[in-house]
Amino acid sequence: MERAFSSFKLVISYPKLRLDKIEGSRKELVGKIQQAYGKSKEEAEREVNDFEKGH
Repeated sequence: MERAFSSFKLVISYPKLRLDKIEGSRKELVGKIQQAYGKSKEEAEREVNDFEKGH
């Protein structure tokens, strides 16, 4: 089951994302980070993994 992301801490880590755009599945979050920051899927997934471990 994918965890829903709805965290203010994500806005601090990814200021280009708006709160209303963060809610959703992990897969959606990875896609939004890719789109907003021009990152590869692997980079975005690694950053989400790191974020989960640290928060």
